[in-house]
Order: sequence, then structure tokens, then C-alpha cells
Amino acid sequence: MTGYDDYREYDEDSANDTDPIKLTQGFSTLEDADWASWSVRQLSEKIAIGTVALQPDFQRNYVWNSERASRYIESLILGFPTPPVFLAEDHDGTWIVIDGHQRLETLFKYMKPLMEQVLPQTVQNLETLRLSQLAVLHSLNGQTVENLKARDRQALWDTNLQVGLLPKTVHPDLKYELFARLNLGSMSLNPQELRNCLYRGRYNNFIKRRSERLEFLQFWNPSRPEPDKRMKHRERLLRFYAMLHRRGQYRTPFRVFLNDEMEAHRNISADDEAKFSEELDIAIKWTKRVFGREAFYRFEMGNSDNHQGRWVRNKMDILADVEMVWFAEVGNQLNVIWDNTSDTDREFLVKSLRRISINVMLQPKFQDALSKDRTRASNLEQRFDAWYRAMNAIIRYPEREIDTTKQIFRRLTTSEICNYCPNRMDMEDAIWNSKGQLVHRYCQRRPPR
Repeated sequence: MTGYDDYREYDEDSANDTDPIKLTQGFSTLEDADWASWSVRQLSEKIAIGTVALQPDFQRNYVWNSERASRYIESLILGFPTPPVFLAEDHDGTWIVIDGHQRLETLFKYMKPLMEQVLPQTVQNLETLRLSQLAVLHSLNGQTVENLKARDRQALWDTNLQVGLLPKTVHPDLKYELFARLNLGSMSLNPQELRNCLYRGRYNNFIKRRSERLEFLQFWNPSRPEPDKRMKHRERLLRFYAMLHRRGQYRTPFRVFLNDEMEAHRNISADDEAKFSEELDIAIKWTKRVFGREAFYRFEMGNSDNHQGRWVRNKMDILADVEMVWFAEVGNQLNVIWDNTSDTDREFLVKSLRRISINVMLQPKFQDALSKDRTRASNLEQRFDAWYRAMNAIIRYPEREIDTTKQIFRRLTTSEICNYCPNRMDMEDAIWNSKGQLVHRYCQRRPPR
């Protein structure tokens, strides 16, 4: 059996996601892209009036240190060439800074004392940059822009920055891939940060709001339920909705599958927002009710040293997919069963759901689909098919499944000792063998001679 060390929490920007993008014919070039040369003054004016968005809510925090920021300003003063800034046109005609945000914010931090006089709204939330650790212009160390000579300040205003412009007519997949390539260097934007740049709108705002609620954040870090600075919490919620809404249209690479979900619901209606909130609420309610602290953990069968199975304490996004999506789809049916079940049997309903889920997790094919080529369509289908086939038994035959669980419980109240080995069992690791005996799952697969 594959050891758990071979399993890793899936991350959609990992090496697993290397499938090529398949573009519609006619959309595989950047013919509509253009180049412009804008002065610092021109660009700052465009930002001030809202034509260009420098720091919308999707952009990550400023991360350059003082030395890196100072060296960039030194390059501009010396007239050295600097990398271009790339902008993408949003659906409303606004140009979004996709690559170059750190450089522009650095420039405006340095120019703040001057810009406050003419363009205060552009720099009102920025701290003034004081240069340090310069390699050439040592005399400017510790200085601000106000210490420059008048002609040098004017030269900075007139400095031209090369700007790459990608209009909205450029295919979204190609645009996304370009910015992913631009960000291959250090301090790059991750896929979700890029996605939030390219798919602004009501759905993006909805994902942000719902992913930052306590009941969702607690799934991933109960002791510190805080939003992730690199938007991992948003990506996880987007995964849930993509799997729920468009699993039948799944395509690789996985990153563009998530892009499809963002694009499809970009301008989500109020009615759909309410519907999506209800889907998430019911998924959260039943996931917590059934799995509690074990949500998104994998159950591992015992071994020759310890026959007792256990929950492995490492959350997996691909388990979150099947658990939450299934609860979202059948939650209302489970509510009906719950309402028509006695208080005593409700406990066994929950235990039955856990028992069946463990059965699925220990299926060899399901384990293979967890550990190999996780983004491959066939493996994704295998995970969901195996989960649904087994778990839907509780929907079709709730009384039968509850009764089976009660029988295991009653047997354990008489004796917790495995019929194959002289060791104790618990409710989740006990299973009936072909002889009607209650044994460890490990012992059932590998009975002692």
C-alpha cells in the first residue's frame, strides 16, 4: 500500500499542473497587444482619474525591501533601462496593472512629496521612500526626492516608462499565461493573485467576502482562522464552486478550469449570490457535523506494527473537493433524513456517514486517484465517482446504513477486542468480515495465519 508520505496537499500551481493550454483557433497570438511610452506624470495622472488601476483590492501587499526599492529609483535617475509595465484592459475599459505594481508603488513612494501637491489621491496611503544602500549615487543615501536638484526632479517627472497594453480582445487564457510567465521570477504573483487581477467583478468580490468568514477559515486553521496573505483561502473557495458548478466541463490545465468558473460568473446576479451562499452554508454545516476536526483529513489503515487505523493530520484540498461538493449537492436530502430521524439515531446517521467515507478512502483506486496525476480528468472523475457511489447509499437506504452502524456499536459495547488479533478497536476502524466477525480493517485485509 502507498505510504502517506507519498501524499501531498494539492496546490493548483504545483508541478502537477503542466498540461498545455488549448486555445481556440485564431486566438493563439497577441496581435491585439500594443506598446506605449508614458511619462511618470502621464501614468500618475491616469491613475489619479481611474483610467489605470494601480492598487485595487486584489493586489497583494507591497513586498520590496528598502534596498531593492532604492536601487530601482537609482536606475531611473541614472537613465538605466528598466522592465516594462504591463496593463490588461478590464471589461469596463479600466486598465489594470498586472506586472509592475511593485515598481510603480516604489516610484510613487519616492515621488510622494511632489505628487501630494498635484495628485494627492494617488499617494495618500503611501509612505515616503528615503533612499538607502545605493550602488552608484552614494550622496543620495538617506535622502528623499526633495533633496534632488530641480532639474533632476523634472527629469523624473518626464521619465518615460515602457508600457505593454493587452486589450480585452486578447483571449483570457493567453493573457493569463503571459502574466504567469512574467511572474516566473522572484516575488511573483501566484495563480490566484493573477486570477483576481484578470477577473475583477462581483463574483471576485463575493469569493473574497465568503472566503474570509470565520466558519470557512476555521476549516483550514482552527487555532488561527485568518485570511491567507497570498489568497489561498480564496482559491480554496473557488475550487469548491468550480467543482460544484462545472465539473462536467472540466479541462486541463487546472488553472484555466478555475479561470472558467471566474469568467462564467464574473457579473453574478444577486439571486445567484444568494444561491451560491446557500450552497456553501449547507456544505459547511454538514462537513462540520460529520467530520468536525477530521474534515479534509485522510483515514489511513493500520499496519503490521499497529492494526488500529487513524486520521492522518494533513489536510488535502482534493478531499475538501469531494466532501464539500457532495454535501452541497445532497445537503437538502440529508436535512429531510435528519428531520425524520430520532435524536438517538441522528448520532448513528453521523457515524454512518463517517464509516462510509472511510470505506471510500481505503479503496485502492481512490488512493491512487489521490496520489497520482491529481489534475488528470480520469483521476478527478475516479475520486468523485467512488465517493458518490458509496456515500449515496445513505440517501437511498438511510435506515439500513444506520442499522449497520448500530450493530457495530452494540458489538463494541460487549467487547472492543478484534476477532483476529488481541487488540482493541474503535467505531471507525471496526468492520464485519465474511464470517460475521468484527475486526480491524487491517486485519480484515490481512488476516493472521
